[in-house]
Amino acid sequence: MKIVIPCANRKNQVEGEKFNGFMRDKDGIPVMFVDNSQLAPKSRYLRYVSPNCYYDDTMTFRDKLSSYNDRFESDGYNPFNLLPAYKLFKNPIYRDLVESEKYGKDEVYIFSAPWGIVRADYLLPMYDLTFSSNQTVEEYMRRGQDDTYNNRDFNHLDNNSDDTLNFIGIRSYIRPFRRLTRNYRGKRMVYFKAQGSRKLSRDVVFVRCGVKGTQNWHYQCARKKLNSQCDCSNNDDQFDATPLSKFELGPVPECNDSNTLLLPSLVIKGFRGFRELVIPELERVTLFFGKNSVGKTSVIEAIQLYAERGQFNVLSRILSARDEIVPVKTENADTVYILDFTTLFYRSESSEPPEVVIGPNDHSPKLTISQTSLSPKEAANWESYFSRDVSIDCNRAIEISFGTSVYKIPWEFLESRKVRRLGRIQDLLHETYKFNAKDLTSTIKYQTLGPHISDMDSLANLWYAIALTEYEELIADAFTKVLGVQTERFAVVGNNEPQKSNRRRFLVKIRSQSTPIPLASLGDGAIRLFGTVLSMINSQNGFLFIDGVENGLHYSIQENYWKLIFDLAKDFNVQVIATTHSFDCITAISNILENSEYSSVNAVRLFDDGKQIISYEFDQQDIEIAGKSNIEIR
Repeated sequence: MKIVIPCANRKNQVEGEKFNGFMRDKDGIPVMFVDNSQLAPKSRYLRYVSPNCYYDDTMTFRDKLSSYNDRFESDGYNPFNLLPAYKLFKNPIYRDLVESEKYGKDEVYIFSAPWGIVRADYLLPMYDLTFSSNQTVEEYMRRGQDDTYNNRDFNHLDNNSDDTLNFIGIRSYIRPFRRLTRNYRGKRMVYFKAQGSRKLSRDVVFVRCGVKGTQNWHYQCARKKLNSQCDCSNNDDQFDATPLSKFELGPVPECNDSNTLLLPSLVIKGFRGFRELVIPELERVTLFFGKNSVGKTSVIEAIQLYAERGQFNVLSRILSARDEIVPVKTENADTVYILDFTTLFYRSESSEPPEVVIGPNDHSPKLTISQTSLSPKEAANWESYFSRDVSIDCNRAIEISFGTSVYKIPWEFLESRKVRRLGRIQDLLHETYKFNAKDLTSTIKYQTLGPHISDMDSLANLWYAIALTEYEELIADAFTKVLGVQTERFAVVGNNEPQKSNRRRFLVKIRSQSTPIPLASLGDGAIRLFGTVLSMINSQNGFLFIDGVENGLHYSIQENYWKLIFDLAKDFNVQVIATTHSFDCITAISNILENSEYSSVNAVRLFDDGKQIISYEFDQQDIEIAGKSNIEIR
């Protein structure tokens, strides 16, 4: 039996230095985690940030906390003197639960408002953040109950467990708890302080806890659970449940419902070759067809920009990948190369200034990119940091906006390596513009499989994230189902040194062979399959882009390959955007749809009508008919 208890406002201060127990940023400044840093008070000694703000140009503070805990578990390294979650909060019930024989640290979890459901011994920093809607709590501390933080909350529970999960349910935490644990296999019991009669909701059992008083009642309830005074399985007379409607919680969507898609529809305006492309409906898996140079890869780039909220790293990567750079002369008459931002914009004869708009085809926030200019003050701010590399042209800048975030990047400093210091750029934006870090850093993670076979270094980076976990079994299972190859283990050897003799490569142990063999010896199809599974796992709750999905795969395994994609996309809550030229894909998907329960797939054909690129959508039934009747829809 497991128990989850919400975090508390009153926290223990670590003895010693004033800011012991605080996370610190890359410059050593203590950090206080809040929901909206823009509304937080100003401080010379303390930095207010959201958990998903960037720690540096490679990771968010959430990522930093995860790696910090990994290091602590490895060698006990804890320079910030962070406390385990059960010791962070003042009420003794947290410690008593962990130190009890009935539960112990392996059965106790804490629902922390900024971080999610964490193990009781997980190190947590100081924070002022809550799900409470109480107006006496400062607005910058209040996280909305429906704010998913882009599905990045931690969940340390084993979703495959059959143990009963008991949640001491403060009202404002119930809805987030149901959402975060919706994939938990065992029974979920939510205890609350209210009147009513027993009722089983469609996803949890609500149980009334008979304690006196209303303030901090959940501590009393947890104490009764600890003292075996309220085991609902044996003492139903002490508990009954309230109808769900009494709390007005509303339905919690299932993980794979279409309304949980990250991008249920798509509009792209003014981007590359698209004057205006509107796709009314995307599915869990959406396949794009079309002739060469019609814009299939541009659709992937557009969604990547949307997922990254237009941040510089993805802008740079997209333009650099196509060699979209132009030479300019510096003040010293040297030739340097800068990114050619003009290629992002649709070439129109209109006198209207060019603008890119990308996002869902509804009233949700969209990404906007436009050409603009800098004021002298804005240019001076940038030059003060980058003047050693190249001067700033006030008349040329890119303005990027998403939600309430609006910021500008000057055009002609972008060849400098310093701009890769994304954290410093964001600091400068904070100083210059109204800038909501929560909007900008609410990015959606994704992985991309390009048309070429993945290199071993890229695969190794994905592999390290799942090595020695149960996910390794998924890869072995995929090789059996798709390729008919019985594998036992995979391993990466070598390093990222440039010498060919010592480069990274994968070895695979085949069940019928005594010694491992190179993964590459199984062919491009094996590497493609390996990369697909790794990318899907690493894309959990995000996007997977596959450009040229048929590449490296023989037509005979397409059906099993697509079954794998459908299964993994559902299990890991991934939205797949794929492009293809292959009718084998259509045939394979058609056969799957005809003979199984798979769904949530559609296709979009892009074509140039002579005036602009437009789309034609094919639903699930259209794909099935096209495959069976050999109807050309590409």
